[in-house]
Amino acid sequence: MALLRLMPLLALGALAACNRTPSFDEKYKAQSDHISATANSIERQVTEQMSGAAEAERAAAEKSARLPASGNSPGIP
Repeated sequence: MALLRLMPLLALGALAACNRTPSFDEKYKAQSDHISATANSIERQVTEQMSGAAEAERAAAEKSARLPASGNSPGIP
């Protein structure tokens, strides 16, 4: 009988716990984690672009080093 009286209170307690809004610290941590993840993603993209640009510069330097000194294109007399 006592258990039947406690059931509605337990149900209300469980429902109240589900609707609890996050605390300031929880919100701060979530935002901090999101910002860190975004910053890491941007840093990876920039690193990839920089290495791609360096590779393109290297390829251009190799290509210009293989051209004849006269400035003519290879195969043209």
